[in-house]
Amino acid sequence: MRDALEVIEVLQPNLAKLGDHLARIASGDVRAEVLEIEEQIEKLNRLKQKYESDLRNKAWQISNAKNKAERRYYEMEYESLGNWIHDTDTNIIELQSALKELKEFDYRNLYNELGVSPEAMRTNETDLRSIKNKADLVKSINPPPAPPPPKPKPKPEFDPDRIRTRKKAEIESQLTSLPAEEQRMIAATSDEEMKRRIANMYADKRAQLLNELRKWL
Repeated sequence: MRDALEVIEVLQPNLAKLGDHLARIASGDVRAEVLEIEEQIEKLNRLKQKYESDLRNKAWQISNAKNKAERRYYEMEYESLGNWIHDTDTNIIELQSALKELKEFDYRNLYNELGVSPEAMRTNETDLRSIKNKADLVKSINPPPAPPPPKPKPKPEFDPDRIRTRKKAEIESQLTSLPAEEQRMIAATSDEEMKRRIANMYADKRAQLLNELRKWL
């Protein structure tokens, strides 16, 4: 409960910002959203390039390791970098999909289906209510034709709850296996400095997994 309340406290200030985003998108003004997503994609691409550079360096360290424990240590760092690259790729793909949807969405067709204009979508609520009252008065004099049958709703392309459950299970499984794996690594070397580095590495990995888990709670 404490963790959930902390997450709520962090997310609360974003509600007003998200409301503004929704209003702009609903009005058909997606320029700011497009620029923001393009900037995020550019940052993630640069981060991916850094991870890939670190990955090549880590491969060299593995091939030049002095002993088995040191090689295993570098191999685990190599594996972590590979996972980070995969996660970064996933984020880029999701952002690219959102960007494509924003650029290609036919707002004009949406407004035609709703029977409103882009100007009406940008009008404040008070003025819209006044317009609606006048329109209702006119419609009471001249009844409108029967509306066309509603179009079937498209099926969702993915199930968010199923994805969340799967992600939580994957991360919890990794957290469960960490202590035993850490003990095996530490037992494989007699170098106290290497033991300390291994313990720090697993502490970082555990913290990273816990942060990732909170995103899916």
